[in-house]
Amino acid sequence: MTALKLNCRFWILVFKTIFLCIAAGGIATHALAAQVTLAWDASPEPDLAGYKIHYGTASGSYSAHLDVRNVTTYTVTGLAEGQTYYFAATAYDEAGNEPAAPRR
Repeated sequence: MTALKLNCRFWILVFKTIFLCIAAGGIATHALAAQVTLAWDASPEPDLAGYKIHYGTASGSYSAHLDVRNVTTYTVTGLAEGQTYYFAATAYDEAGNEPAAPRR
């Protein structure tokens, strides 16, 4: 099987005084859809409830939003091969508050 590389970007986002770094990288095979696995450092906030992943095909404009709960890795599936995707993440607290979400 030949592998195709997804074009991904690295983002650093701030939640309160927390730096959340998303490192995106993935491999696609000859399947109809590609995937990418994202990983980040856990937030030390005591009231952390989870994270949301935002992504889309234009930088700073995210059309898809996933609540991945309280995990520090997540695999996004169903991506189109050859398409460039941009990813961002936000953390949210127990009350559901998150910083200004990326533009939708």
